[in-house]
Amino acid sequence: MRRRLALATIVLLPVLLVGSTVTAGQTPSCTITVQPGESIQAAIDACPEGAVICLADGGWEENITITKSLTLVGGGPDRSGIAGHARGIPVIRIDGAAAITVTVANLSVRDAVGGTQECVSVYPQQAQTICADGIAVMGHATAAMENITVTGSGRMGVYATDYSTVSLRSCHISGSGRIGLFVRRYAVGTAESTIITNNNEGAMVADSASLTLVSCEVTGSHSYGLYAGGQPTCVLRNCTVARNGNNGIALADSPQLTLTATSVTENTGWGVLKLTFPLPYRGVLSIDAASDLTGNQLGEVSAS
Repeated sequence: MRRRLALATIVLLPVLLVGSTVTAGQTPSCTITVQPGESIQAAIDACPEGAVICLADGGWEENITITKSLTLVGGGPDRSGIAGHARGIPVIRIDGAAAITVTVANLSVRDAVGGTQECVSVYPQQAQTICADGIAVMGHATAAMENITVTGSGRMGVYATDYSTVSLRSCHISGSGRIGLFVRRYAVGTAESTIITNNNEGAMVADSASLTLVSCEVTGSHSYGLYAGGQPTCVLRNCTVARNGNNGIALADSPQLTLTATSVTENTGWGVLKLTFPLPYRGVLSIDAASDLTGNQLGEVSAS
């Protein structure tokens, strides 16, 4: 595949503020436009801080790393797409040693190549690795994703770790080898109007991270819909967790989970399972009257 950057496509136009909302179908003023056959990574390396990189209609086969504030926007998931090429690394890695703000919108991300345990060490002194994830957000990065389709990831669909912040709006995550959406360590994750479906496991929040899902669907997982383990905080509002191959929601150790106007139904196991091994369950579970936990094969909520 041709790897070049047409420098003539770099234009000095007003730059969309990084972190602002990009509406599906809306084309912001582009600092750089990348055509199929040109390198997205070369455009990232060449662009100034805060630039808007626009992807023309077409597909790219490469893995990219973003370490500066910018916006990456395509014409829509059915028009602009990035597929992974190298094994054991994310298709898109957003990594901030210091604070950066990145917006990714209106494109598809697919085929992070590698298995669930196939990873590459990038910070040996911190025992940090990157793996076959669709999109990985790390360090002190803040990433906003809108109208993104993530499919066929070897490990995680979207992965947020360290002190990062990730927000998803109107996204679709499917076909992940391990977990559709995973938020861990001290990361903060939010998702609105997002569908997480047909992954091995739906969503997970762990350690001291937090995850808020609003008007989301977590369905069709081979295992659980949502797992919260460690000391995380998790809130579901107006969500559906249904038709998962194991429990709808599994809780371990000391999580705080709040369900508001949320349906947890038609799951193969419990609606909510409180795990008591290897650590006793010491979490806080709050379920409002507008939530529905009926229709699960083993019952609504297990005993502690």
